[in-house]
Amino acid sequence: MTEEEVRQMVALLERYRAQMEMFAEQLGMLQSSEAELGAASELLGRYDGLKGGDELLVPVGGGVFVPATLATEKSVVAAVGSGVHVEIAPAEAASRVDKRRERIREMISQTRATIEQIDASASALSAQLEDAYQQLEASGRPLP
Repeated sequence: MTEEEVRQMVALLERYRAQMEMFAEQLGMLQSSEAELGAASELLGRYDGLKGGDELLVPVGGGVFVPATLATEKSVVAAVGSGVHVEIAPAEAASRVDKRRERIREMISQTRATIEQIDASASALSAQLEDAYQQLEASGRPLP
């Protein structure tokens, strides 16, 4: 193996590491979104038992809850896209949250699988690099 091939392998290994960091960051954001949707789902799951005037804690994101008094149990305000919010039935909101949560869970699973694939490739390349370094060292050639 030539020194140039070893340099290329080192560069590829660095790209693998950078990709794993990027996907790990993405995974963290997805997990945070899933947790927030979980809090919303939990609240909406209890919504049938609530009535106007009941006090509750409303998740506002980032693990923060605001104490509030329920104005009506007939509807909730939900984002429908592009900054548009509408009043919808709590059951419909719960269904939307559950669907979004399931999509996020799928993305989490896919991201984990991608990280595992990159990690496996990086491990294999690292082993090849170790062998290449040993060969270069044994032949008396300088290590890159």
